[in-house]
Amino acid sequence: MDFKLLLGVVLCMLLPLDAKAQAPPGTFVNECRDRYFWMTTKSSFLIGGTFRFDIIGNDGIHSLDDAYSASCGFTYSVNIPGDLIFRASFLACHVSSNSDSEFSLRFRIVRIDQFSRETYYPFSMTCSTTKQWYPREIVCEENYMEAQEAIMSVWQVVFHKTGQPAKSMNASLAQSWGYMINSTSTRILFRSPYNMPESEMLTVNGIQVEAIRQLSSTSKDIGTFDGTHLAWVAPRVLTPLVLHIEKFQDKDIAMGVDGKLLDPATIRRRNYELKVNETFVEISVPYGAEGGYLKSRVLNNQYNRIYAIDLYLEHQWADDLWEVTQHRSFKPVRTPSIAETPFVVNNTIPAEKVFTVTLGIFNPDVELKNFTINGVPLTLPEAVNQGIVLTEVQHPNGTKSFVLKVPFTHPLIPQKYIGNGVREFTLNINYTLNIIPENEPYFHPATIVCQIKDVGKYWGWEVSLSAD
Repeated sequence: MDFKLLLGVVLCMLLPLDAKAQAPPGTFVNECRDRYFWMTTKSSFLIGGTFRFDIIGNDGIHSLDDAYSASCGFTYSVNIPGDLIFRASFLACHVSSNSDSEFSLRFRIVRIDQFSRETYYPFSMTCSTTKQWYPREIVCEENYMEAQEAIMSVWQVVFHKTGQPAKSMNASLAQSWGYMINSTSTRILFRSPYNMPESEMLTVNGIQVEAIRQLSSTSKDIGTFDGTHLAWVAPRVLTPLVLHIEKFQDKDIAMGVDGKLLDPATIRRRNYELKVNETFVEISVPYGAEGGYLKSRVLNNQYNRIYAIDLYLEHQWADDLWEVTQHRSFKPVRTPSIAETPFVVNNTIPAEKVFTVTLGIFNPDVELKNFTINGVPLTLPEAVNQGIVLTEVQHPNGTKSFVLKVPFTHPLIPQKYIGNGVREFTLNINYTLNIIPENEPYFHPATIVCQIKDVGKYWGWEVSLSAD
């Protein structure tokens, strides 16, 4: 996770070093979700600074970096719309537990300005479990794997790897290798960052998985896009976790988005599909479906879109060793960049004596900065002052278009008599748009030509209209 955000113009805050501050209402949204503390920070807050998370424990303050986050049960990332998502396992480091039913966490976001001054925003969250703990629970997070088991009187860490003898070690040695071993009043916890020495890449029914045998296993499928649907697949039976496959029995399989399970009615309404057969579990989502995000990109002045969605899969099964295993996967998937050329529609009605031109359709992260008319650049305020009307049209699906109205009589509109009683008016436009917050420019040209029957006074014309 690269968390060095340098977006937009740096904002100078006239605050002393290490100042405590309050953000505008709605900037931070805190939630308790199943086994997680969850906080969303709005993208507008991230503009103009760098940031970090500090976890506040009884033994002091711990700043999060990639390694510490992965071993201690914290995840943070910026999603496609630019919002910052932070989540922490109920069994993360420095979380206080009351009988494994109520959990408390203190942390803060630290904002660092261009003069290295720090402003911090502290939070304290307390959450309770809404579901019972299962005998074994496994989580595949974006940056780590976590396994929890009902506590036993005697326990040790045993690593199993293909073609090698089992390797036993005590918790202190495993922690020195970068693993996290811990216990609460009722649970034993094992957490591993990805790509650790004792994990291995295996192929299960054609799908690559990363596994620490009998402890945790994660599908490494990155998702596929066929032009209409975005799909992610996982093995139905994760063999590194099941000793005797013939004893495997599904209990429940459910899907969700953004860490929340969805009910069947919502899944149908959004046209999602959860497919289960003897071999695979697959989630399929239509391109652009509700619950995901569309992001604009510009490549060689070609407008592109990316569709992304944060999938969530919850699978419960029984086998000969465990009455119930709950396996949860957080999986962000996205399409490749898809080239889409915006359209220009000539809506001019000659009787109105005004060019009316629509440019679209764009994602919400696109803004119109300025444009040129027949080679003359105009800012938006200049255009308005000269009688040019610009309207941003919002569509029900969240996309937008821009409508431009320019009078035939505007000084920048050339006209010429082309013979046979016809006069021609030409509007050459070059739009300058901007992708936010990245500030990627995109230029789109358009030419509109109106040919009008000239009968001496061109306000009462018989009209023919053409557009290029």
